[in-house]
Amino acid sequence: MTKKVGEVRRMEAAAKVLELLRRAAEGDEAAHEELAAACGGADIFAALPPRRVRDAVQAALLACRPQAVYLPVRAGRLARFGLRQLRFELPLQALPAQMLLRWWGLIRACGGRPAQVVQGFGFSRSFQRDLERLDELYFAPQPASLRELKQQLRQPLPQPAEELYTAFAALDPRFKERCALLERLQASGEAYTLEMLAIRPASLRALGLPGDRVGPVRELLLDAVIRAPALNRYETLAKMATELAPLTQRRRNF
Repeated sequence: MTKKVGEVRRMEAAAKVLELLRRAAEGDEAAHEELAAACGGADIFAALPPRRVRDAVQAALLACRPQAVYLPVRAGRLARFGLRQLRFELPLQALPAQMLLRWWGLIRACGGRPAQVVQGFGFSRSFQRDLERLDELYFAPQPASLRELKQQLRQPLPQPAEELYTAFAALDPRFKERCALLERLQASGEAYTLEMLAIRPASLRALGLPGDRVGPVRELLLDAVIRAPALNRYETLAKMATELAPLTQRRRNF
């Protein structure tokens, strides 16, 4: 009986901290001060289901004062979920109030790894892939040319490139140069993703390409178009596709 009473009290204490987090993130100064004091206890969130903590943290991240989340992080109360320390106090409020970008910003501020946070909070595998794609794009070297930028952007993005670069620039002003390069690329009309190719998968199949070769051929076509944008015409790509199809078979056999 005593054990059950203790568990109930721990759950109530943890729930109170989450409520303080919500209010602090909404701009309540008194709650912010109370939260700072309340986070000093033991591993308070161990008493709650991870999803409940996740939902509360996410609500705080999407509020007007998302940096309130830094209080439990700094106290080590979110370490069990993969947010072990606060390394950089990034201005989370400067990011668009979107789930993916705010979570990504928090993980970056903590120097965390998406896989650990996703596992700790019970997010989906697809959410992890989106976070990792943002990391890949954020840590990519500054492209020296449109061609290098196209190579960085060729793989699918969870959001439009201009939105991501604008968000990155809010955290790191060096991305303003990359934003300008992206504007040049978009103004050029040059293709840099599979969806921008002038020939569709259905057309490739209509040309007689087996279904298992359509994907590899499209990648090779995109390689060529990134190097030589003028090739991105239906007739040109159709001819190239029929010539490239046997090469994909050889690669697979090799």
